[in-house]
Amino acid sequence: MRIALSLTASVVFATAGMPAPDAEAASCKTLSYGYVGYTQSGTERFVRRQLDRKISAWKQDRGRPDARVGATDVDCKTFLKIGVFVEWECHAKAKIC
Repeated sequence: MRIALSLTASVVFATAGMPAPDAEAASCKTLSYGYVGYTQSGTERFVRRQLDRKISAWKQDRGRPDARVGATDVDCKTFLKIGVFVEWECHAKAKIC
């Protein structure tokens, strides 16, 4: 009985000192920015720049200039097409930890 109680207490203390496995994932956030424009390349560049500005502001607001930023994913699709006029909708997102 005494051995089982001692073993249980040591397991409880060993796991209490360990960080949660998703502690890093919980501190990460996905930032995004979307925009509709007339050319695909121009709209894509614009959302990348705006997302970079948003990330810089996030770092400055939280006092974390060393925060890691993942790859920026940009997804563009046709928003509206009337004759020769095409509007593109682009969304950029990146994970920051």
